[in-house]
Amino acid sequence: MKKIITVVMLLSLTMFLAAEISGESGFQMLKITTGTAQAAMAGTNASLAQDAFCYTENPAAAMLNPTRTISVNQNYWIFDTSMNSLSYLYSTPKTSFAVGYHYLDYGKLENRDDVGQVIGEFHPMDMNLTLNVGRRLLPNHYLGVNVMGIYEKIDNSSSVGASFDFGYYYLTPLRYLKLAAAIKHIGFTSKMDKENIDLPETYQVAAVVDDIQLLQGVVTLSSELKLSKESDDDEFKAAWGVNTNLFQNFDLRLGYKFNHDSQNFSGGFGIMVSKFSLDYAYLPFQNEIDDVHMFGLSYNF
Repeated sequence: MKKIITVVMLLSLTMFLAAEISGESGFQMLKITTGTAQAAMAGTNASLAQDAFCYTENPAAAMLNPTRTISVNQNYWIFDTSMNSLSYLYSTPKTSFAVGYHYLDYGKLENRDDVGQVIGEFHPMDMNLTLNVGRRLLPNHYLGVNVMGIYEKIDNSSSVGASFDFGYYYLTPLRYLKLAAAIKHIGFTSKMDKENIDLPETYQVAAVVDDIQLLQGVVTLSSELKLSKESDDDEFKAAWGVNTNLFQNFDLRLGYKFNHDSQNFSGGFGIMVSKFSLDYAYLPFQNEIDDVHMFGLSYNF
C-alpha cells in the first residue's frame, strides 16, 4: 500500500508540473472558494473549518475534523453577481459523505447586436451539484473524491458536463505538520454554440501546521501554505492563511494570495454559539472591482 501511495503522489506531482496551458476555460464558478471560512483564509485551511463546505477545497479534508453539519452560504461576488450554496456533510475519522448545491447568478445583462445596439437582456448562470466520498486508507493517509454535475448558460447557449476532484492528506510524523495535494476540475462538457468548453483544471500541493496550543489552550493557531497551478493560467500561484481560535468559540482569520491579478489580502471571523456557527469573509479586490462579502451559517447536529 505504501508503494501505491508513493506512485500516486509522484504521478500527481508530475501532472502538477507538466500541466499544459489550454487557453481560456469555462465554468469559472468552479474556481470560486465556496466556504466562507476558507475564503477568509485565501482558500486554505479546509481541514479545520467547522462548516459543511471544507470538501470543496480538498475532498479528503472532512475526515480530519469529524462533524455532522448542514451549511448555507451567501456570496455577494464581483460585478453585482451572487452565489448561494447549500451543503450537508457527515464525516468520521474514517469516512466522509457530503452532498452540495452551488448556484452562481450573474444577474441580467444587456444583449447587443453586431453594431452595439441593445436588443434585449439575457440572464447567464452557472450551477453544480456535488457528491463527496472520502476514506482513510491507512492511519496517516486520507483520500477523497468529489463528483460534480455542472451546467452553464449564456444567453441561448448552454453546456452540461461532469467534473471530478481528487484530494489527499498525509499526517506526517512531525506533531503539527500535515501535507496535502489535490487535482481538481478534471472532466468533460458538451459543446456550447458549437464550441468546446475547457474546464479550469487545477493542481495543488499544501503544507498545514495546526492545533498549536498557546496560553494553556486559550489560543489555538493553525496555518496553511498552498501552491497552485491552473490550466488556463501560465503562472504559479500561492495562498497563505492563518486561523486564530480563542476560547474554542471565536475564530479570527486572515489570508493572502500571491501572484493573483486582482486579489491579495482577505480576512474574516467565525462565532460559535451552541450548535450554530456564523462566518463572515471580506475579500477586497483591486483594479476598481467591488469588494466581496460572504456570509455563512452552519448547524452542527
